[in-house]
Amino acid sequence: MISSRDFVFVSHKVPAGDLGGSFGAQAFVQTNAANTLPENSGAVRGNINSIILLEPVDGYTTRVRYVCEIEPKGWLPTMAVEAAADDLPGVLGVMKAHLESEATEDAEALVRRRASLREKDHTHPLLVDSVTASREDLLALKKLLQTKLEEAKRDEKKLNLSLAELKSKIQNDLKKVEARLRAGGK
Repeated sequence: MISSRDFVFVSHKVPAGDLGGSFGAQAFVQTNAANTLPENSGAVRGNINSIILLEPVDGYTTRVRYVCEIEPKGWLPTMAVEAAADDLPGVLGVMKAHLESEATEDAEALVRRRASLREKDHTHPLLVDSVTASREDLLALKKLLQTKLEEAKRDEKKLNLSLAELKSKIQNDLKKVEARLRAGGK
């Protein structure tokens, strides 16, 4: 007869960059917390520590690395260990669904933030090519474009995706504005 096992652990989601990993990766660290809850009289309390590292490879692929240290407090037959290992894809599927919903929430928040920033902008990007734009308009537009470029760079890192096309357009508009300012604001 195999005794039931229980494990108590605390999970932490940590940006992997904080642990020396690649930017954009996420680490889920599970630390043993066996002493934080009373033992269940019908089970043997084991110890567990683990880390799951999720590293984006490209826009569609994530590399998963899983390291687990388990002390089951006694012998377990190979069949029981293999059955527990076979459950790992199910655990990763649940984690994937959670992370995708979290990413969707982050993207939706970013879209709302962008829309709110556009509403607050008093300078319209069409001023880049406007014949009647004053020097003050061009200076304000230059500042706005510089801010937008910095935001695009931050968002690119935060969301771990390429915004090269957007950054290129902003940089081109910035060059046009700077050329117009050098030409006397006309």
